[in-house]
Amino acid sequence: MGNETNNATPMQDCREEPRPVWSRCIRTNTDVVVELAFELREVSQNLAKLERAIESEPTDVSDYHKELWHKQAEAMRAYKEVLGERIKDLIDG
Repeated sequence: MGNETNNATPMQDCREEPRPVWSRCIRTNTDVVVELAFELREVSQNLAKLERAIESEPTDVSDYHKELWHKQAEAMRAYKEVLGERIKDLIDG
């Protein structure tokens, strides 16, 4: 058995090639609207799942966690509203 480290191929240094900095990319309002729309859809789907869980009234979930579900759903509704306002502002602007 030889020393495996002597036969190993050196790994490329991740610092050799600079990674693209996405914040420097120019995005149009349309790009942002599309991104926000996808995010809005995802939040809406997750909220719908949470609302179904709340409505099912599971007996194996503590009352405290049920309260947290309601708080989370309220926050998600507010977040959806803000996403909608941002989309509208970008479309109208």
